[in-house]
Amino acid sequence: MMVDQILREVLDRRSQEIVEICEREHLELYKLFSETLENMRQHMPEHLYHKTGQLEDLFLHSNIQLIKTAHKLGYDDAQSLKQWNEHLDTTAI
Repeated sequence: MMVDQILREVLDRRSQEIVEICEREHLELYKLFSETLENMRQHMPEHLYHKTGQLEDLFLHSNIQLIKTAHKLGYDDAQSLKQWNEHLDTTAI
């Protein structure tokens, strides 16, 4: 059980590192999104401003979840390939 907890913590930490890398690499896309929202704010009634904040939160949260899911799936795939390769090594003549 202790090994599982350590592995989860390592994966969580690596997922966070990957999120930060992706955020840096896609900063221009986020800036464009943010500028678009700001442009929308300038052309909408004040009582709707909070909706653009909600859109920004959804955009960021969705991207973070997508990155974490992709990392987990990539890790799981690597583990499966490793096990398959080990199986081939043990069954090879």
